[in-house]
Amino acid sequence: MKYIDILKVLCDTMTVSGNEQNAHDAVRALAGDIFDDIYTDPVRNLILVRRCGRENARRILLDAHMDEIGMMVRAVHDGGFVTVVNIGGVDRQILPASDVLLWGDKKTIPGVTAATPPHLYGVLGNSTPDWNKLVIDTGYTKDELAELGVGVYDATCPFVAKIHRLAAQHSAAGAAILIAGDENHPEVVGIRGHCEGPSYVFSNEEELEKLIKSGTPAP
Repeated sequence: MKYIDILKVLCDTMTVSGNEQNAHDAVRALAGDIFDDIYTDPVRNLILVRRCGRENARRILLDAHMDEIGMMVRAVHDGGFVTVVNIGGVDRQILPASDVLLWGDKKTIPGVTAATPPHLYGVLGNSTPDWNKLVIDTGYTKDELAELGVGVYDATCPFVAKIHRLAAQHSAAGAAILIAGDENHPEVVGIRGHCEGPSYVFSNEEELEKLIKSGTPAP
């Protein structure tokens, strides 16, 4: 297969953040004749190895994401209209009147993003609607979309979901939860949201030592 054809397959593969398995499978299928070794590590990184055949040759690492920006269904409304949330940084200014694809369990469904007519821009103020007002028209009914597998699903990364379960379990048992990271990061906020009891965030070794010495983490 020519490289341009490989790029087309990869670009056409739906792999919005949180649902990278499609890209994982596509790369694995395409790379069989190009790389010497292909394997997946415990955290689902796909490792591809190409050997040059020379002893003591320098190693080169190329690191890339397999996910892409996109949207996730927030709700399916009567009449087959769909509202979405932003995943990864889609610029909503480009969306009005744009074609989109909805990835259903049984079918990929085309849709169009509703847009304010240009002659009403001055009447309605901001011409670009907020995310909670952005509507996608599919041409299907709500029941038809449900049959095709378009709906609201839990897209939490399995590894993040595991941390949520552990935090909830130990917090319910009376333990104080210590979290390494940025207290404003969405994943850290999510972990703390699953804690029934006290939880504390530290970003470095010094902050951890200060917490321990103060006795703050005590349940």
